[in-house]
Amino acid sequence: MTPQQLAAAENRAVRIAWGEKPDPRRFSQKNVAEKVRPYLGSGLSRSEVARRIGCTRPAVSDALKKIGGAL
Repeated sequence: MTPQQLAAAENRAVRIAWGEKPDPRRFSQKNVAEKVRPYLGSGLSRSEVARRIGCTRPAVSDALKKIGGAL
């Protein structure tokens, strides 16, 4: 993940933390799995990854089950 992608992910997380609702079309199960993949093996919690990519913790858990990985 490039520094620009990381900054964009953190900006999305901040907007969501302040109450902005994520666009449901951006967070289909396939998209979440693709967004979670760079964080595999990072040691971050599921909650932290969810904040960074701007979705819910259960969505991250489901994506990890789908791709068969662990954080």
